[in-house]
Amino acid sequence: MIAMTAPAPARRKYELTTVRRSDLRNPAVVTGPLPATHGADNDPRYPSPKTLRNVVAIIIDLVVHLGVGVAVGLVAKQRLPGSPWVLYALLAFIAASIVHRIFLHRVFGATLGKALTGVRLIRDDNGGRPGLWALTRFWLVSLLTCISAFNI
Repeated sequence: MIAMTAPAPARRKYELTTVRRSDLRNPAVVTGPLPATHGADNDPRYPSPKTLRNVVAIIIDLVVHLGVGVAVGLVAKQRLPGSPWVLYALLAFIAASIVHRIFLHRVFGATLGKALTGVRLIRDDNGGRPGLWALTRFWLVSLLTCISAFNI
């Protein structure tokens, strides 16, 4: 006779959301009902405004990635005449973006732009740090958003 077991509950996939670092360090004392997800617009646990800081953080991160791409492109153009230096610059930009926004973000808890502006990405299900796969998904979604926005 085969024993029947109930199916395991489906795990909800979590999303990443941006909050101020100061809200993580000094959590607000909240009484009453809380939103279902951490970092929602109406979440009293994270009261600080963050939109402008997030935009500035993205700009800083893009400048870092562009700087790496331009530097590699210039070196390739100078040292390898006739080489596809634009391709090298583009590949360096993409590599810098992947290393910075996925791996360094996972290790240090923020990108350079987020660290300078005082924002962090958190999981919306428990308020914790995002994992490597979540950061990879976040990077890919950002890439696809940029591609669709610029019709590349």
